[in-house]
Amino acid sequence: MYAERCTGNDYQRWYEVRTSAGWKLKHKATGQFLDSNGTDVYLHPENGGRYQLWH
Repeated sequence: MYAERCTGNDYQRWYEVRTSAGWKLKHKATGQFLDSNGTDVYLHPENGGRYQLWH
């Protein structure tokens, strides 16, 4: 993950997905979710893990 100037392409777009435990952020271009291991942030397929939940 990195920051860059917004150009409006699908690689810069996210969907908020509401769950009973919190929110997940789904990347439009890849369909993967914002995930973490407690230190790093990256894209990963949905796995039901707590590090994919954002509050």
